[in-house]
Amino acid sequence: MKEISTPVGNVVEIAAQSDRTFTFTGLGSGTTVVIARSDDGRVVAYMRVIVGGHLVKVYGLTGEPDYLGVLCDEYGCGRESSQAKASSTTVRKPLQSGGFIEKNYQ
Repeated sequence: MKEISTPVGNVVEIAAQSDRTFTFTGLGSGTTVVIARSDDGRVVAYMRVIVGGHLVKVYGLTGEPDYLGVLCDEYGCGRESSQAKASSTTVRKPLQSGGFIEKNYQ
């Protein structure tokens, strides 16, 4: 792969991890397209990326029926799951002086 780019610079940042793996970092809410080109200039991937809130949707990926959904928070991102969600969540944040603050969400 020679190049991966997007015409809108304030929605998503893209970093190539290999010639087939990319890391997307949401910069702000919005929609953009991502185009990957081979060494000879051919378009090898064309994706629509939507960043909004905590859900990032990537359309146009081979092997995905509609889109790839990724849920993000201040600790990182993980694939959106169609499985049942937990009835409560505990978030544990470290304090600068040591120790943690825990919040329980029902």
